[in-house]
Amino acid sequence: MAKITKRGNGWEVRITYIEISGKYRESTKRGFSTREEAKEAVPDLERTLLARNKEVKKIFRNLETELLLRKETDNKETE
Repeated sequence: MAKITKRGNGWEVRITYIEISGKYRESTKRGFSTREEAKEAVPDLERTLLARNKEVKKIFRNLETELLLRKETDNKETE
């Protein structure tokens, strides 16, 4: 969820999200001249966070697959 607030002479966008680990995180982007400029930036910022989260999930899936393959190989070698 995005929150837009005035800070000093400019505007900032804060987006709260949940990491793959389940922890709540916050991402902030500052330096917008107007509130409208900040509102227009929200979709791009959300898309960036979503892409980052998808990449992390992909890395964990690949790691899980690799570990399962190694476990199967180790089990076959010990039999």
